[in-house]
Amino acid sequence: MSGMKLGERLEPLVWTVTQEKINRYSRYALGRDTANIHTDREKATLAGLPGPVAHGRHPVAIVSESMVQDFGAAWVRGGELDMTLTRLIFPGDTLTLEREIVGVSDSDDEKLVTVRITFVNQDGQPVQTGEARVRVSR
Repeated sequence: MSGMKLGERLEPLVWTVTQEKINRYSRYALGRDTANIHTDREKATLAGLPGPVAHGRHPVAIVSESMVQDFGAAWVRGGELDMTLTRLIFPGDTLTLEREIVGVSDSDDEKLVTVRITFVNQDGQPVQTGEARVRVSR
């Protein structure tokens, strides 16, 4: 677990988006295989997209996994996550997860830690932003 200091940057994570990862996530999220804008080029182009795009929730799963690695059971017990998709994510994109502690509130028995989250693509453009909050026992 991090030292939980204001301004601390947590370990970045690099994630390459592939069509196979998108297909796998789509099967999981929808509970079955289906042709949609995430898995089928024709459906995506009919919707006005240049090709398949990742589910907006897919990177959120990566964020949550990283928070489990940094905050363990505290994240699983009651972590909160608020994310906004700011740019489409395509197969072949390489995303870097950047996280910075922007708030630490102390009480007698716990700390409320607020983490700013930014996923940046290979062009340096934010594709997803938000905040995570987790209560950590002392």
